[in-house]
Amino acid sequence: RTGDAQQAAEVALQAWRESTAEGAAAGFLHPAGDLMVAALARLECGDPEGARALAAQGRDAAIGQGVAFQAAWLAMAVAMVDLLMGYADDAQAAFRELAATAGRHGFGNVERLAALGMTECCALLGDAAGAREWFVRAEALPHPAPAFAQATTMARAWLAAADGDEREAARVLREHGVELAERGEYREAAVLLDEAAMFGDVGAADTLLGIIGHVDTPVGRARALRAKAVRTGSADDLLAAADGWA
Repeated sequence: RTGDAQQAAEVALQAWRESTAEGAAAGFLHPAGDLMVAALARLECGDPEGARALAAQGRDAAIGQGVAFQAAWLAMAVAMVDLLMGYADDAQAAFRELAATAGRHGFGNVERLAALGMTECCALLGDAAGAREWFVRAEALPHPAPAFAQATTMARAWLAAADGDEREAARVLREHGVELAERGEYREAAVLLDEAAMFGDVGAADTLLGIIGHVDTPVGRARALRAKAVRTGSADDLLAAADGWA
C-alpha cells in the first residue's frame, strides 16, 4: 500500500522462513502464499527473474505437499511473469494447462484469470480469433473479486488491439486506470495507465505522471520515464525510458 516493494519482499520472505521453520505451527493458509507476495514485490523492484524463481519455488512446495489450490495460484504467478517478460509462447502453454487444471478442481477465479491470460497471449501472438474465444470463455465464468478486475481490463484492451483498434484499447485502459487512481490504488492504476501509454495515449501518460510519485519503485520510475517520452516524443526522453527499463 505504501509503495515500498523492497520492504514488502523482505517481510514476505521472513514470513516464509518463519512459517517453514522446524516446529512452526501450522497456519490457516499454506506458507507458499508468502512466496507469491514476495514474487510480486520483486517484480515491482525490477527483478522478473527473481520473481519467477520465488513463484516457482512456492508452486513446487505446494505441489509437493498436495495443496492444489495454493499451487494453482503460484503457477498463475509464474505464467504472468513469463508473459510480462515477453515469453508469450511459454506463458500460453502455462495458462492453457492452468485453465484446464483449475476447471477440473473448481477453482473459478484461477480458471478465469488463466483464460484472460490466454486472451492476452493470443493477442500478442497475432491470433485475434483465439483471443476472442478465450475472452468469451473467461466472461462466461463467475466474475472474480474486484481486486482482479484489472486483468479483465487488460485482456479486453488487448482483444481490441488484436482487432486493430489500438485507440479503443487505450481508452479501456485509461478509463479504468483513472478510476483506480481516484480511489488511491496507485500501483494498480499505474499498470493500466502505462499500458495505455504504450498504445500512444498522451492523456494516460499525463495522468500517470500525476500519480507515479506514490509508486516509488524501480518499475514505477521506469514507467514515469516512458510516460514522459510518450508526452514529449523527444528522442532523448525515449532513450532515457529505454535505459530506465533496461
